[in-house]
Amino acid sequence: MQQKLGQITWLDGQLTGAPPCPACGGTEPKTLVLETANLIQERQSIPLRLVACETCRTRYWTDLGIFHYEGSDGYSWSTRFYVEQGASIDGLIEPIAWLPAASIKSCLEIGCGFGFSLDMGRVLFGWRTVGVDPSPLARAGRIALEIDIRPIYADSESELGGPFDMVYGSEVIEHVAVPQEFLKICRAHLAPGGMMVLTTPDGDSIRPDVPTAALMPILSPGHHLVLYNGNSLQNIARAAGFAFTQVVLREHSLVLYASDRPFVVDAAPIIVRGPYRAYLAGMLERPGPASELRTGLRYRLFKELVNAREYHAGLTLFGEIIDDCQARFGMELSPEKALDGIAAIRRGRFNAPFCLPGLLFFRGMIALNGSPAPAQSAAWFDAAAATAAAFRTAYQAVGIDDGETGEIERRGPELAVLALCHSDPALAIERARLLPSPGDEFIKTLALRLLDLGHLEQAAEAAALTENAALTAMVAGWGHLLNNRHAEAHDALQKAMAGGGPIGLRAQSADVLVLTSLDPGAAVKLGRELSAQSVPLDDLFMRLVDLGHLTQAAAIESAVDGSEAWRLLGRRGILALIYSKHPTFAAELFQRAFDTAGDQGSADELWRLKYHQLLALITAAKAGAARQVAKEIASADGDVPQDITGMVEALLKKHPAARPG
Repeated sequence: MQQKLGQITWLDGQLTGAPPCPACGGTEPKTLVLETANLIQERQSIPLRLVACETCRTRYWTDLGIFHYEGSDGYSWSTRFYVEQGASIDGLIEPIAWLPAASIKSCLEIGCGFGFSLDMGRVLFGWRTVGVDPSPLARAGRIALEIDIRPIYADSESELGGPFDMVYGSEVIEHVAVPQEFLKICRAHLAPGGMMVLTTPDGDSIRPDVPTAALMPILSPGHHLVLYNGNSLQNIARAAGFAFTQVVLREHSLVLYASDRPFVVDAAPIIVRGPYRAYLAGMLERPGPASELRTGLRYRLFKELVNAREYHAGLTLFGEIIDDCQARFGMELSPEKALDGIAAIRRGRFNAPFCLPGLLFFRGMIALNGSPAPAQSAAWFDAAAATAAAFRTAYQAVGIDDGETGEIERRGPELAVLALCHSDPALAIERARLLPSPGDEFIKTLALRLLDLGHLEQAAEAAALTENAALTAMVAGWGHLLNNRHAEAHDALQKAMAGGGPIGLRAQSADVLVLTSLDPGAAVKLGRELSAQSVPLDDLFMRLVDLGHLTQAAAIESAVDGSEAWRLLGRRGILALIYSKHPTFAAELFQRAFDTAGDQGSADELWRLKYHQLLALITAAKAGAARQVAKEIASADGDVPQDITGMVEALLKKHPAARPG
């Protein structure tokens, strides 16, 4: 029976008679890893087997037949998929952005594909760039980006305008059956002291625990032939004459740097996002980019803006994307309308941008984190997950997958649950129970969000979904605290602290509030320890003031000095008026608190600040200023709560000089 495309069977045992290892030449029996169908249509009748070399742990397919890229257009939609969704443009530039830009003036990229990295090298760093690639994707990129891409296979004798300061091969060497020949070609075009940079999937990531959406792009059976690990990749580079090598691991991929001179690459976790964003914005300003390229660039820039929390700019760009989708596909970019096309997408009819799941997902992130109605983001996340599932069904029908789309399918329902915490906590718990495999980290986030929103019962239900004893104790401790059961709260929070980590730190932050009632001196001591870990002491300070522990509040006032949070300013006013005996300063603090609060507080909170300002001015013997505040309170008579009006009247009866004329 023919194996279904995209279906993996994990194997045990050894295989004798396998081809020698392409990396080290070892001929001993190989370890069987897995079996799956070949993506090459004419070869799909024979399943492919992946083996691992016992000597160097390189993985390779027993069929090392080479796919001829120049003669195939692949899937009819493959170029559009690449520019709209598949190309990790920042991932292409990151390995070369880690290098000192001044040391490179020219770059040759072998197997350059569409040519994004060549274009960025030219635009961002001013390099002279040449690409070599015979594929239809490269032909499309040469036209769209107007760059020098030669539609040939490179060899050692090719006249390409070198030698070059850098030879780059991104996701190429895994397509080569004889890596030594490929490395020989790279060396032939590299200037003395130049740098060869290769990226390739990490063979050590081929494990059953790696999600299929991430695993299939690594395997790419029929296209990828040899899958290296860090050691085997360096070994073949040294065997090719590169005396100095360094490998950097990036999630499921490897970056090899090789030269005949010593070097050190400082691989920062991320490239500088500013130049990458500038490149995307500049590309969009070029005259007449193809519609699919424009869509892909806008999506990537939109994602950058959302990740940087620049939500206003993100929404402005999203408006352009809405117009783009309407013009190209006649579709309305909303959660409801996006779902209308799911059936067609599943069947491989892509009348929508390939980045549709990401567009919906990151629009949901704006709704969740950058709007006053975060619950509305649930619809965006649900639509993102549903469209991602539809796209992956179509992809897997032809044996491929997409890692980001798979991640959106997984994360969308989880973020929808977090969004529902704001509007329907019971439904949030109900949906959390239906998630196929929620991790402990997500359950912890869910419980803490419900706790922060005051949904104590649902927070306890969320904590019960995991066996995290520290989380359960933390939630119980907060429940006791809110119900003024301080001794029980302290005991529960001590158990949570024993687990350490973020939960332990949060339990300490809660326990410091408990101690304000049990032992205010101990609360101050613990508060100072937390402050050293950059934990704010705002709540501790306000609670100490509210409970009348002014000496202890004064001991940590410096930790909140400078904050313009209105409730903090009000408590500092109380401290200045009663404890420090600085009524003039207290009056200033009460005024600042009132002005800062706006419509954030209740009428009782706001006008109580005015009452305290009046009291402070009377205490400071500033009768004129006191009369002005009293007049302000009287003129807002309809807005001032009755009990505050009574307090003001009683105060003015004792101090008639402060009564307005």
